[in-house]
Amino acid sequence: MELDIKYESPSWKDQILVKGNLDSPYGIAFVGNGHHRGGLYAENLATGGDGNITLWARNNGRIILDGKRTDLKGNLKLDYAASEHTSIQLGHDINDRIFADNSGAKHYGGGMFFRVTPDPALNIANNYLDVMMLTDKGNVGIGTGKAKAKLHVEGTGYIATKIIGTTAADLHLGVKDKDQLILRRDNNDAHFFFLDNTGGVKQGNVLVLGNNGDIGIGTRNTHGFKLGVNGKIAATEVKVATYANWPDFVFKKDYNLQSLQEVENQIKENGHLANIPSAAKVKKGGFFLGEMDAKLLQKIEELTLYTIQQEKDLKKQEERAKKQDTKVENLEKENEVLKDRLSKIEELLKKLK
Repeated sequence: MELDIKYESPSWKDQILVKGNLDSPYGIAFVGNGHHRGGLYAENLATGGDGNITLWARNNGRIILDGKRTDLKGNLKLDYAASEHTSIQLGHDINDRIFADNSGAKHYGGGMFFRVTPDPALNIANNYLDVMMLTDKGNVGIGTGKAKAKLHVEGTGYIATKIIGTTAADLHLGVKDKDQLILRRDNNDAHFFFLDNTGGVKQGNVLVLGNNGDIGIGTRNTHGFKLGVNGKIAATEVKVATYANWPDFVFKKDYNLQSLQEVENQIKENGHLANIPSAAKVKKGGFFLGEMDAKLLQKIEELTLYTIQQEKDLKKQEERAKKQDTKVENLEKENEVLKDRLSKIEELLKKLK
């Protein structure tokens, strides 16, 4: 074996040259107290094998690369065969690590997981949180050790995303690039809304949430109302919580009920009932459901009063008709009596002749 330490001119390279013809790995060993503590050796010096270079330390010792910068050209393999996990520690805290899951049971999905130290001041072995995992199926888990989908998030908090160069942020939900529901937060108009991206074409606002609590369905403009819907609504029940002007006043004694002649004149002049908006107004500005229900109920109550009055008039007419029938019946009886008397008079006159 030959050991040569020299300065190679004109190059800057200082060299430690180890030459030998041994078939076994050979190199530099570091010895203390009669035992090898570590070393640097190359495999198969004589036969020209793979040329693997090994740095090793005994008794769970550490190999430390100490410098401001370490450059590596080529591949770096870390494989702790004696453990279910191989890890890289980053930083001063002992639990800030990136692990490779080598376990047969795939405790962390058979891929990679990231561990952090929540309170570095403690600096104890089990003071850690496993915050994110990448499974061998390509799933990503945050806050969970079982990533059941491409992205599986558990725990409190939020997910933030932003379109670079704009004030909007999108989150696409769907199974295809062109069949998605887009969740967007737009700071320009302070809205948070869903867009239908069926077929790759944004079909419109599915649901819009304003920063003032207003909700739009099929529209972004609720026109100042808490809920705006552009389309039809189907419901099993709708309740208007309170309404101050419910038209029970129609049944009060001082209520000014129009005559039917006045109602007829109103219809001829305006083409609609009094206090009911015209078709043109409804087409232009719509109507309030609670207010319209109250107005329609007012008309129904007025019709009820008209019907009651007509019922009373009909009863009066029936009573008059009964009295007239009685008079006619009495007149017919009197007529029969007169006929009988007249017949007797005629017979007497015949006898006198």
